Amino acid sequence: MNLECLETFVSVVDCGAVSEAARQQGITQPAATKRIRRLESQLGVRLFSRIGHDLIPTEAARQLLPHARKMIKQAEHCRLAVQTTSGAVEGNLILAASHHISLYRLPPVLKSFTTLHPAVRLDLRFTESEEAYELVKSGRVDLALITLPRRTHEQLIMEKVWDDPLEWVAAPDHPLCKNHPEPLDTEHLLSYPAILPERDTFTRRQIESAIQPAPLLLFENLRTNNLETIRMLVACGLGWSLLPATMVTPDLCRLKVAGLRIRRELGIVRHRERVPGPAASHFMETLAAHL
Repeated sequence: MNLECLETFVSVVDCGAVSEAARQQGITQPAATKRIRRLESQLGVRLFSRIGHDLIPTEAARQLLPHARKMIKQAEHCRLAVQTTSGAVEGNLILAASHHISLYRLPPVLKSFTTLHPAVRLDLRFTESEEAYELVKSGRVDLALITLPRRTHEQLIMEKVWDDPLEWVAAPDHPLCKNHPEPLDTEHLLSYPAILPERDTFTRRQIESAIQPAPLLLFENLRTNNLETIRMLVACGLGWSLLPATMVTPDLCRLKVAGLRIRRELGIVRHRERVPGPAASHFMETLAAHL
């Protein structure tokens, strides 16, 4: 059986869609479909059924899946063994990173790494921390750079890289920034609408945990986790927020809130069962050199 066909098969099962599997593997959707059909022809079975818009693995696919994962892992171990012996730093590095880290922390690291190791083929996936976390958990990426959750899955390893203090901010003409006592008490702050990432994000959970049991009055007409967008809305005077110190610009007013200092931890997440290859190991070394 062709290894690429098996990799595409596993990716389709994990993603639930040929189009997304093709995107993640860097191939076209027709090419991914062709690999699945080739595998079906080799095995003499049908691997997927389509019910409406859903792609459902057949019983044959469910039986094949653990064996396919094992074969892919064994092939990866063989590749790593050869590269380690030769001392070569090449091959693929599949890296996921949050939008914030990609903009504010990653550029100098990437520049150094690609200069030092030009033979490495980078597959970069910029997404939300929560999605990047799931990509590591499912074994679809080598490493992820994200806002670290307070707790993690037992199969994952988290390593803090950066402290990321959050600052309370509002627009300069917001009532909280004009004629108010300093520092603000929590009750006064929470009497005004907040603009925050959505509830299922690691950052939102940390903020809510810090201010509980006080209720939040939220600016509800917002559906974004993009901190750049949130900063823009705060600067427009629509509410207060908490933003990383690296994002606080002169068009915002810093607030001091009595007894409430919140900081995130940013860092690397990797899977215990995914052995870091030379590319991943050297990327972590490059990252450490920039601290």
